[in-house]
Amino acid sequence: MGFFLINACTHRRPYTPPQGPPRLAGVAAGHRCYSPELGRWMQRDPMGERGGTHLYGYVHNQPVSFRDSLGLTVDETLNDHGGVGDSEFDKIYRGLKSWKGEDPRKSSGATYAFFSAKWECSKCQDKVNCRQFSIVKDTWLEAEIVWRKNAGPSRKGGRTPEMHEKAHLENARSAADGFDRVLHASVKGCVTWTCCNKTQTYVSNARTYYWAFQENDNARIEYEDYPETLLDNALEQYQEASEALGIAQAAMDKAEREMNEACANR
Repeated sequence: MGFFLINACTHRRPYTPPQGPPRLAGVAAGHRCYSPELGRWMQRDPMGERGGTHLYGYVHNQPVSFRDSLGLTVDETLNDHGGVGDSEFDKIYRGLKSWKGEDPRKSSGATYAFFSAKWECSKCQDKVNCRQFSIVKDTWLEAEIVWRKNAGPSRKGGRTPEMHEKAHLENARSAADGFDRVLHASVKGCVTWTCCNKTQTYVSNARTYYWAFQENDNARIEYEDYPETLLDNALEQYQEASEALGIAQAAMDKAEREMNEACANR
């Protein structure tokens, strides 16, 4: 489910002295502890009511359609068509938001994945000259994936079309998770106008960096899996994506330094 198992959760009855080793109560996963014995989370959703009125639920009880690797957002929408026949594939391929007129007959699979978020500098109560960096809409990921049912593995990397497209999807998830960590770490209390504005600039540059991160990994997978005879300029596209990633990294680092300077005496 995208969780990283960190450590076991243990339990002792409150207000009693230790009586032997604590018993295993559950497994720590991200921001909450899950109890197999109870079949539910032992802590409330760290999102609070933003994740729904059921505070002990997980992605609205729809783990097949959604994931929440950080325990902080539920906004992943995945349309997984799976492996389909040629005529159905061509139809779905042309309907992808990422389609730019390419001939679907030249492809064995396709993935569309895009993430973003919304934020603002909102007013602080009782503090006229201060602002607060606030998340208006948490990180969301929209994705669609499809591949030809009868297509064989690539001639170079050996991945099947399913493995290839799912690698693209995991790249998008990794990039979205990375940006989401930056977004939530940037939430501060009431700060100066300059600090809040510089924070917005930093988060915007971070989003651009993780978009470039996603594109770079996508280009790498294309280069690894398909020889030049099947994918024109694969190496050149990978090199260009790596260069764009380096530029985005430098811009994000610069924005972070300026934010830290502006917020030093917030």
